[in-house]
Amino acid sequence: MEKKILTALTVIFFLFMIAFTFISRVTAVKLLPEVECGYAGGVNGEVLPKTALCTDERGNNYVYFLIEEDSILGKVTVTKRLPVKVLSERGEEVVLEGTAEYSNFEFVLKNYEDLKEKDRVRRKTDG
Repeated sequence: MEKKILTALTVIFFLFMIAFTFISRVTAVKLLPEVECGYAGGVNGEVLPKTALCTDERGNNYVYFLIEEDSILGKVTVTKRLPVKVLSERGEEVVLEGTAEYSNFEFVLKNYEDLKEKDRVRRKTDG
C-alpha cells in the first residue's frame, strides 16, 4: 500500500515539474525585450531604414542582426552587432557598406537604446 502511494506521489511530482518547466519557458520568452525586425533591401541587401542605424560613443555606426543560438531550454534569438559604413541616405533609408554578406539574416529595424550585443530578444511577430 505504501509503495503505491509513494509511486503515485512520485508520478504527480514529475508531472508537476514538467508542467512547471513548460510554464517557466513560456513566461521567460514573454519577458524578453521585443524588437521589430526585417530583412535588408536593395540588390545586395545593403539598404536599411535610418531607424536601424546605431552610433556608439566614438561615432562608429553599427546595426544589429539576429541569430539563433542553442540554450538549455531550446533555441533562443540573440542580437549580434555589425559595424557598418554609411554610403548614402535616401529619404528614410540608408545605404550601408558591410551588410551584404548578412542579407539572409534579419536586422533589428529600430534603435533600442538599451539593446546590447548578445541580448536575448523576441521578434515582434513571435507573439
